[in-house]
Amino acid sequence: MMLRFPAITLLAAVFAANGFGQEDWVPQASGVTVTLHGVACAGPDSAWAVGAEGTILRTTDGGRTWTPQRSQTGEDLHGVSFIDSRNGWVAGAGPVILRTTDAGENWQSQVPGTGNGLRGIAFADADRGWAVGDAGTIVGTTDGGDNWASEISGVFGVFTGVTVASPSAAWAIGSDPFGGVAPVYHHDGTGWTRQYDITRNRNGRSISVTGGLFLWATADSGTVVHSTDGGAGWAEQNSGTAVGLAGASAVSASHCWVVGAGGTIRRTGDGGATWEMDVSQSVSDLHAVCMLDSLNGRAVGADGRILYRTGGVGLEERETRPVAGRFATVVGRELRLSVPGPAEVRLYDSGGRLVRAMRPGAAPALRLDGVPAGTYIVGVSAAGRREWFRFVKVN
Repeated sequence: MMLRFPAITLLAAVFAANGFGQEDWVPQASGVTVTLHGVACAGPDSAWAVGAEGTILRTTDGGRTWTPQRSQTGEDLHGVSFIDSRNGWVAGAGPVILRTTDAGENWQSQVPGTGNGLRGIAFADADRGWAVGDAGTIVGTTDGGDNWASEISGVFGVFTGVTVASPSAAWAIGSDPFGGVAPVYHHDGTGWTRQYDITRNRNGRSISVTGGLFLWATADSGTVVHSTDGGAGWAEQNSGTAVGLAGASAVSASHCWVVGAGGTIRRTGDGGATWEMDVSQSVSDLHAVCMLDSLNGRAVGADGRILYRTGGVGLEERETRPVAGRFATVVGRELRLSVPGPAEVRLYDSGGRLVRAMRPGAAPALRLDGVPAGTYIVGVSAAGRREWFRFVKVN
């Protein structure tokens, strides 16, 4: 995808045609050494990581700096879910559920509705969400967590992951020590039912859904299973590794990332027909990953490890001479685009807040009147792809 700026624009952003960048995952300084168990991305520059000893970290500058936030708990935190740049929830041992409505400046404790430790949490919107954990625990809420209630799973093992597609569609994965399998459960809006058993390994680890139908689930021993129909049918895939895979993040019917022991990162761009290795530059175990799109994301793990991947966006001058850095300088009142077919364009500030939006079918120009000078992120969705780039508005 090529994005073109007005004549007064100094730089153009060029996107990799194959959907994958050529860059490896780059370590970022987290400022902590405790294990990080969960990560949530709210935009190219905005993300949260959670972990042991009540650790919550936030970045608003793409990970150049990570700032601790006050969780007011010393319990290990395992899961984090944000529905936008301000509203999020964290779950952990204890049990603990925390909520923020101001991007983590303040975290409020919620009554979790269970006495068992929690290992994952996911919200579909500001009201509907689920948390899962030890002893087959699933708790749900329909009011943003003001009230949590136990939901029957029928499992006596541990649920380790949960993912949502909508307020009436969710999936959870765990372990069944008595059956020797890793069960996948599905909530269809009325209740939870056992949908599939992973038989290759009983230690289910993570699950991720995209598009409402496309699911990937992982377990130990390099196990990856995939569904293209909301879980009605599942097929095992060859991940190309034998290590435990603790995290998964799906972004399209074709693209998914999984992470695991020893710094392992694997990715697919063809729906799982093939899995390839990404270079992580880490030997620390990785526990979670969140991808924004087919190019950009973050992974976290042991030893306070945070990795950042940004690929497929390079910058060059009109004369094609290389330019250092990842910024396009824009002067003017419009951001004009040349994309294949209808495009949806969203403009975010450096904190991940939506500033402007252009719906598909609208004129291919995003007005910048009233937008202050500063650094911004543009997300473009067109022809079944989503890409991101930065630019600087100077006046």
